[in-house]
Amino acid sequence: MTHYWWKDLLDRNNRWQGLELTVRAEQHPGHAMEMLSGHHGRMALQFQGETLFWATMLKDHSGVWLVFNADHPGQRELLPSVTSADVESVKAQGGQAWTSEWCRYFARRLMDTPAPLLPARRWLLRPMAPVSRSAPYSCQQSVPVANWRFDSPASAGNMGCDWALYGEDFPDLADPQKVRLVDWWTGGGAAICCWDATR
Repeated sequence: MTHYWWKDLLDRNNRWQGLELTVRAEQHPGHAMEMLSGHHGRMALQFQGETLFWATMLKDHSGVWLVFNADHPGQRELLPSVTSADVESVKAQGGQAWTSEWCRYFARRLMDTPAPLLPARRWLLRPMAPVSRSAPYSCQQSVPVANWRFDSPASAGNMGCDWALYGEDFPDLADPQKVRLVDWWTGGGAAICCWDATR
């Protein structure tokens, strides 16, 4: 079992911003996820020595090509599914603790796997909340996934981690692409999902 602990991160106005997760260095090498990098902007994310995906950065650093390894033997078992009981347990914590409890939930899930997914070091877990649409629209009108946007919470002071995630960067799990261009210039970061939607 891997030993880890977390600390709540507050901004200068005492508003909760996320968790600092510290993982102690006692696991065997090669058991956690590991990002390898090489010449010419080449990268590979490995889990237990097997590659989950390869990436090549564009020469102008405006994006990256991702090639997913659909044949990775453990991609379906990386994280357990979120159950209804899990949702109800977090919901019972109440409105104020809801976001921080989800961060703790995912910290536990990342670490309480047979082979922990995070290597030993400090990690930052921050929530991302949906951004409301600013233009007038009908309440009955559904918002297409491509128009979704999530932001990290506003902070007093400079946390240095103001993240945004756009719906256009969500992969289509019903029709997964094995090769994908992630455009950092216009979109931001892609939500990288490595599970098989056909099971």
